[in-house]
Amino acid sequence: MRVSWPALGGAGIGATEEFNSYGAVTDADAIDALRTAHECGINFIDTSPLYGESERRIGLAFKELGLGSDFVVQTKCGTHPDPEIGGYGYDQILRSVENSLNNLGHVDVLLLHDPTFEELNEAKKSGGALDAMLEAQRQGMVKYIGIGVREHECLLGMMDTGLCDVILTYLDYNLMNRSAAEKVLPEAQRQNIGVVNGSVFYNGLISGADPFQKVKEGNRPPTLSRGEAVHFAASMREWCIKHGGSGDILGSLALGFGLIDNDPLLKNGTIVVGSRNSEEVRGICKMIEGLNDLGDLMHSFREEFDAKVDTFDAHFYYDKTQGAAG
Repeated sequence: MRVSWPALGGAGIGATEEFNSYGAVTDADAIDALRTAHECGINFIDTSPLYGESERRIGLAFKELGLGSDFVVQTKCGTHPDPEIGGYGYDQILRSVENSLNNLGHVDVLLLHDPTFEELNEAKKSGGALDAMLEAQRQGMVKYIGIGVREHECLLGMMDTGLCDVILTYLDYNLMNRSAAEKVLPEAQRQNIGVVNGSVFYNGLISGADPFQKVKEGNRPPTLSRGEAVHFAASMREWCIKHGGSGDILGSLALGFGLIDNDPLLKNGTIVVGSRNSEEVRGICKMIEGLNDLGDLMHSFREEFDAKVDTFDAHFYYDKTQGAAG
């Protein structure tokens, strides 16, 4: 697959009053976001049945704009909110894929979404979720399969099967957290597995906006606003204002992390960035446009912060079995 840097994350455009991590949007907002993404050269979109109205809205935009064939589409299975479709059983996975195809028109990449390590082990057994994903691949319902999950042991466990084409890892390879570089990314590189690197803005804290205001948007994790991460992100933003002239520079550096440095761990990778509307998509693309001029600033930034990142351990994380924690 030849995909853009960045890819468009579909959680934001799926937001409703119920599923509202970033602030609710409308169908028209979603359509405008897809139109703008196409105009800016973005050709990869990540979504999930879990993300509110995301799949339906993406499919609607494809039909209205005639853009379906221009996008590589990645969606997920295992976490559909309908209990008849959600779950990691063989039949549930195939029903989830069929539902996604009905919504989206086509699926290029199918990821097993957010399993615990125990659920992953069950999924890998004969007649489990992995067999269903392979069957969907054999039938041409999807082209590539993989996993998207927070826990590194699950990412490694899926890669250990030798059947994984793509992984989505998030919140763990960015300006604030490099933990994926320990085992996950080297193993993906060794196996030539595609990497989708999510949450490079660290839940919005290093997007360039004031972190203390950003955590108040939508239904963000309460632990995030109380954590040391907000203060750490604010110190990065203050440095960027002093040395780069603008807090927005932090967002550009976050988007360029791995790209400016020509990072070999992401040679088969891209980043996925959520956007709610056309304005946010254009803002991200504008940040991307200036990356070629930020190499020296990135070098200085990393000289200032890399050692602090290595010792920072107050990261926000998500434990599916216990809810959000930080």
